Amino acid sequence: MTGVDPSPAAIDRARAAHPEMSWALPSEDGRLAFPDASFDVVTCVHVLEHVADTQSLMSEVRRVLAS
Repeated sequence: MTGVDPSPAAIDRARAAHPEMSWALPSEDGRLAFPDASFDVVTCVHVLEHVADTQSLMSEVRRVLAS
């Protein structure tokens, strides 16, 4: 399981609470730091209402999802 958050402080808190998970920051342009087709499932919980460019986010989600 891998979590992604744009906030370094949130990542630090998440790492402390769940050290068994991997955590990553997106790049400044919103790209996810994973190769194409890296994941079987992507879950966004309480995310879309906080994202300015949902089209780009959904494109990145589609890119990292395995077919």
